Amino acid sequence: MSRIKKGLLSVCLSLAFPLPGNADQLVTNVDEQHQLSAAMNFGGLKADIGSGSIRYSSRIQKLDFVLAERVGPTTTLGFSYGKAILTQEGRNLTAGKSLVGSVLGLGLQQNLWREQNWQLDLLVDYSYQLVDHADLNQSVKMGIHQAVATTGLSTNLNWGGRLQFGLQILHLWGEEIASGTLNHTLSLDSETSSLGYLGYEFELDNSGAVGLLLSSGEAQSSNIYFKRQF
Repeated sequence: MSRIKKGLLSVCLSLAFPLPGNADQLVTNVDEQHQLSAAMNFGGLKADIGSGSIRYSSRIQKLDFVLAERVGPTTTLGFSYGKAILTQEGRNLTAGKSLVGSVLGLGLQQNLWREQNWQLDLLVDYSYQLVDHADLNQSVKMGIHQAVATTGLSTNLNWGGRLQFGLQILHLWGEEIASGTLNHTLSLDSETSSLGYLGYEFELDNSGAVGLLLSSGEAQSSNIYFKRQF
């Protein structure tokens, strides 16, 4: 698929699923009756990213596919791969440009406590996004690392849904390489952000579900995902 088509796909997805911005919860829960889950995830993150004291409002949107396996009674491991698009505001170098590329992610979910319909989980997610944009006179490439730690409570509801809420800690860092009219290599960083999140997962049948996760605080994020367990 060409770079133009990739960009159009990401833009169309962001219009179909308007995402304010993702400290995303990569590992979708695998229940006791299943061993594996596969999910398609639409996500977005809005945060300030820059070098030193100068930071710019940045939006990362992505479409990725997640595979998760329950590797122990209380432990799940997940892996994701997909496409990402980054845009920035208020910066001459990247204004009006969409930096398109790939994203890889790893996640660990550990159940800490369970009582009847309630459970407490710890999730640690890491992803790496490599995006770039090039025109006749200038090219820009960014490699961005994203780390998220989540502590969350969830409960099964009587009508078949699952309510999730908790706290997240998010940090971004990376590197920017510009070549052409402007040449430089910069270290990128963001403030460590605290977010509260709320989610709802609706069961379609015994092994399928659709979910929505929203986070807000010093950054904003959202996910919508479709999951099937095996």
